[in-house]
This record gives sequence, C-alpha cells and structure tokens, in this order.
Amino acid sequence: MRKKAAYKRWSNGAWIDLGSNSQLNSEQYQNNITLQNRGIAIVRQILEDYDDGTIGVNLVFEGTDNDFEDLQNILTLYFPEKEYKITCTRDDKRLISADDAAQEIESIFAKMEQTFEENPSEELQAEIDRYKKTVKSTVTVCILGTYSAGKSAFINALIGEENPALRIRSVYSNNLSCSHGTGEQDQVRVQDAECRTELLEHGL
Repeated sequence: MRKKAAYKRWSNGAWIDLGSNSQLNSEQYQNNITLQNRGIAIVRQILEDYDDGTIGVNLVFEGTDNDFEDLQNILTLYFPEKEYKITCTRDDKRLISADDAAQEIESIFAKMEQTFEENPSEELQAEIDRYKKTVKSTVTVCILGTYSAGKSAFINALIGEENPALRIRSVYSNNLSCSHGTGEQDQVRVQDAECRTELLEHGL
C-alpha cells in the first residue's frame, strides 16, 4: 500500500514544519512511498539535515504498528548504534492498518448479517453477496506460458515451497487465432487448429 508521509521537527516545545528548503518536503520523500522502498533514504536525509555528528537524532514515529516495526528493522540493519546516534520512539497517536480495519469491519458485518438472516430479503441478500465478493481475501490468478517456460517454478518460488500438485504431465490444446474487423459491422471470429471459424459477436 502506498502512502503519503509528513515530517515535522521539534522546536520550543512544539512540532513545526520543516521549512521550504528541506529535501524531505520534496515529492520523492512524501508522495506514493512506503518505508520498505524509501525508508533508508528518508533516515539518511534526516541525518544529513539534523545530525551534526555529535548529538544524534530522536525519531518520533506516528503510524501503524507494522510500519513502526519496519522502521525499527531499517535502523537495526542499516544504522547500527555503534555508528549512528539514533533513537526511535512511538507517538501517542497510532494509526490502524488496513488489515486491522478490514477485520473490524468484518466483525461488525457478521453481527449485522445475523440480523439480516432473521429478516430475510432478496434485496438485502444481494447486497450481502456483493459485499462478500468485494472483501474476499482470495483472488484467482491464471498463469499462462509455453511448455517448460517455468510456470511451475514461478509458482513454487511465489509460495516458497514445491507444490506436488504442479507435477503434471504436459498436455496440448488446439491453437486458436482471433481476428476482428473495423467499421460499423465489426465482427470477432475465432479459428481453431482445424481451420474451423466461429463468429462470436457481431455488430459491436
């Protein structure tokens, strides 16, 4: 999930804007970023702007638990205590993650669904079905490729283990070619390996 980041500095007992000259106000540090892809660069820029090499910096983070964990991991791996004077703490304000929000919504909906079942309605059932289809956690994906192109190897790498169900023999299907015309009487035709042509749609 891409997010927008905001930065402030502590001065005279209050958080204030960084100022127009700070690189942290630029597009690359604010819009469409995640800690995973820009976290290291963000910390380096903060050090360049505010650390003179003697006092260090204290980062006060406001965000989700997952993002705070990511930031701590970045500091541990790339900014070890022996070389950098960086402390990182949480702000009192905490943001809920999308996953946590989805679980909360699902819990509320489950209670509402029970009420709907006690008062059946085709219209309500249609809305329930549409909601369940929208928020379902699984997505069907079709992976296509020529014989021995590495489809199974790709799936195994994706899931992190070898799936025995992928050990299947090669099979062949008819080659299909599609063509369509242009103009007012557009037609879509499919021709198989035996040169049989079928009109699928016309008058598009």
